Formats: sequence, C-alpha cells, structure tokens
Amino acid sequence: MKEQYRLVWRRVGESDRAAVPLGKVNVELTPNPFAEGCEYTQELDVFVDKQEDVLVVSGSGDVPVTAKVSYQNWRTQRPAPAEEYGKQMNGEPVWLTPVFPFRLDTALHGDREIAQNSYNYCMKERPDVFRPFKLGNPPYYTSYSGWQYGGMAAALLGLTEDAAKILADNCALTNPGHKYPAMWGPCYDGTPDVDHGANILSTTQLMLLQAEGAKIHLLPAWPKGWDVSFRLYAPRNTVVTCVYRNGAVEQLCVEPPERAKDVVMPR
Repeated sequence: MKEQYRLVWRRVGESDRAAVPLGKVNVELTPNPFAEGCEYTQELDVFVDKQEDVLVVSGSGDVPVTAKVSYQNWRTQRPAPAEEYGKQMNGEPVWLTPVFPFRLDTALHGDREIAQNSYNYCMKERPDVFRPFKLGNPPYYTSYSGWQYGGMAAALLGLTEDAAKILADNCALTNPGHKYPAMWGPCYDGTPDVDHGANILSTTQLMLLQAEGAKIHLLPAWPKGWDVSFRLYAPRNTVVTCVYRNGAVEQLCVEPPERAKDVVMPR
C-alpha cells in the first residue's frame, strides 16, 4: 500500500489558501495491512523540527508491517510543472514567489537559506535568465526585465550586487525610436512597457527601504558607492526622508518623530 501526503507551511490563523507547499511525504507499508473492502481508520503524525531539519512520521496499527517513508522537498527538488512542453511564450521564476510578492522568506524573515537556494537555481545558475531583455526578441526571450521580479527578490534577499546590476540594466532598456528615455520596451507588451517601469520602481524602493514588523530597514540592498536622496512612505503612516552620500547617511528625517527609534541603519 502506498499513500502520499502534502506537507505545507502557513502562519497561525491563516486559511488553507495561504498555505505554501513544501514537499510530499510518501508512505509505503508492506505487506498491505488493509484488506480490500474493509473499513479502517488511520492516524499519521508528522512533526517537522525546523531547527534540526528533521521530519518525523509515526503511526500505529494492530498488524506488524514494514514502513518505508520518503520525503520529496519541493523547495529544492523542483517538480516539473508539466509532463509535456509546447512552445514557450514567456516564463517567470515561480520558485521566488515566497520571496516576492509574498515575502515569506527574505533576508529579514523566514527561511533565508531556502530562498537563497531557490534564487541561485532559477537566476544565477541560468545564464538564459540572469540577463536583461534585448529589444527585438520575441516574448519568450527570458530575462529579468519587463514584469519579471528577480530584481525585487534580490533586494529582499540583501543581494546588493545582483539588485544593482538588474536595476542598472533595466533602467538602460530604453527604446531608441522614442524621444523620452522612459519609453521602455517593448519586453512583453507595448511601448512604453509599464510593467518594466513598475519593475524599476519596485526594485529601487526595496533596495532603499524595507519594513519588517515595526522595524524600518534603511538601505538594506543599496550599493555603498551610489549617492541617493529619497522620500518614501513606510507602514504606520510613516514618511522617511534620507540623503546618502559617500557611503554615509548625511540627513535622515522620520515623520512622525516617535518612529525614528524603529529605523535600522545600514551596516
């Protein structure tokens, strides 16, 4: 007898819709203790010790059996999304969705190691993905431009060098056939490619400021050699104004003032 169970992760109080699939537990019992057509009940206890990376499966029954248990980790062993593939029209690094947009695993929260492994697999280990879009190519030309979220994921993982490269490449992707530099693309859609513009803005903001709980992390993925001044909104009706030059914060204003204690300065 073989049975399969899906292992998921979710925050306390969240519905099943918010659960993130982590893997699959396979249980094989020999000989089959359940006679065909008989009614039976079963109890299976699965315990995950995240600190020790241990998965414990226990059960009980009246008939002696040999149990074979295996676990397929979907967060590192990426299952094929389809049995057969047709013509690829476009693609996205779906393994990064726990990083962006859901922010379950980032440099500030959750399991950064799993997120980093996923990022390395679908971005750094694939030269056909870790590259900007080239104008004139078909929509199935993979890249980190357009509506892709590799730059946002790099910023959330604190990968400053990668985030800076992605941002610089995407900002340079202007259409030479138009007068204004903000006429980006087309990558997947028309010109100006508004998804590409949102990609640039979202990556920039996450490089400059990230909020986690009550804390406001300043310049979490901003290159030390880049001067910048900005005014950004943070949660809890907070506004952060900052001037950063020559590798140091020259000016910082937090409104309301009582939120200044929650700002985490760059290292």
